[in-house]
Amino acid sequence: VKEIDEPRQEVPEMVIANQLNEFVERRNQIAHGSSQLDEYLGLEDMQELLGFVKSYCNALYSILAGDIIKKRYILDPNDTEQQKLDVKEGPYQNGHVVIVNKPSITVFSGQLIIGSRNDIIRWGRIKSIQINDQDVEEVKTDAHTEELGVRLDFKVIKGMQLFLLQNEKDFVW
Repeated sequence: VKEIDEPRQEVPEMVIANQLNEFVERRNQIAHGSSQLDEYLGLEDMQELLGFVKSYCNALYSILAGDIIKKRYILDPNDTEQQKLDVKEGPYQNGHVVIVNKPSITVFSGQLIIGSRNDIIRWGRIKSIQINDQDVEEVKTDAHTEELGVRLDFKVIKGMQLFLLQNEKDFVW
């Protein structure tokens, strides 16, 4: 499950730039055997630096993957129109459950799904499906129901448009 919009404390750009510059400079000194390396980082400082690098990489991945997903699956109506889910109610249960109208394609547990609202992109899988309070593994197009409850492994924001993906091999993770 990836998200690119979680509330976070604003960090001034200069703080991030300084952290990156310090990391790159230290890396270069070590990699090139510089005698100008003042001191080695202690365990706590190294863990802090690695935490920063990990957070930076995760943020970069989320932004790039979200942009690819948006361009590939959301902005091209020819690819997504038949996959669009009409959210009827919700979100419920801390944002993970929505009630949707039965789509014109088969829906199944584990299916890839994308959520989009403005510049917010989230993606993941359907964890479970219910029809009339009964768990089901899939809902085919000929099912005798008008709506279904869908639990997702990511949090849905009110007003978010959902898109089902039929073919997993095309998805960019």
